[in-house]
Amino acid sequence: MEIVLTNLTPAQLEKVSGLSTTLQRVWRRRGEIPARTSSQASFSARDAAAISVGVALNRYGISPAEAMDIGKRHAAIALRCALERGGACEVTGPREIVKQFVALFNGDELSFLAELAGQQDTDLRRLLYSLDGEAPRLEDFVFTEIEELPSVSGYFVNLQAIGLRLLTVAGGPLFKIRLVPQDVNKLDFIKNVV
Repeated sequence: MEIVLTNLTPAQLEKVSGLSTTLQRVWRRRGEIPARTSSQASFSARDAAAISVGVALNRYGISPAEAMDIGKRHAAIALRCALERGGACEVTGPREIVKQFVALFNGDELSFLAELAGQQDTDLRRLLYSLDGEAPRLEDFVFTEIEELPSVSGYFVNLQAIGLRLLTVAGGPLFKIRLVPQDVNKLDFIKNVV
């Protein structure tokens, strides 16, 4: 199975993340975003997701370097949210294997998308937040803790919204997957995981 992520232009990255093309050059010079690998700058969907999270955190006063470190750790969740939405994945290969792969998306259990997106665990927690300066945490829109506190300050980053914005701005699939006959065993493995 070959997985290729779509690349975005600097203008597309600006639409997704809010990081202007001018600031992209500054962050690139500082080493906070990936260096150009050709004459034209481009960003993989994973890099764009990480940068989007990083920019959101930077708006809350976190340094660009620290924000990007956190963004890189949580980019896979934004990509997974895009995959769950649909339209984020183009699959090619032998007809029967493609049919098996597509059938995985029709099931109730979509935790196999974590593997595709590069997520370390299968939990889907779509909100990154920190309250009163604590380390960032992931939740899935459950805030019982907030109700117990008399006052709260913090930040909230919606990873699902970043994934959907990424999908919309890219204007096509974020993942291009090419299956080969040997992938039948891998598909069986994925089915057994879920």
